[in-house]
Amino acid sequence: MTLTALVGPVGSAFGDWLKDRKTARQIPHRMEAVGYVAVRNPHAKDGLWKIDGRRQAVYARSELPKRDQLLAASELSG
Repeated sequence: MTLTALVGPVGSAFGDWLKDRKTARQIPHRMEAVGYVAVRNPHAKDGLWKIDGRRQAVYARSELPKRDQLLAASELSG
């Protein structure tokens, strides 16, 4: 799951909060609180994935094995 995917189906107040640069450092903590962890790209220096032409953070369920998290993230990036 990417933040772009979250912004689409959610109400505008939450979408605005996600897009606000001031809250960028809070997002990983909030995602972790609801059971998601950031999946770092091992092939990129910044750890981001290229999805739809943009470099984005990818989050996966924390209970998934690391191998499955990486596989899901790589499927998103195409």
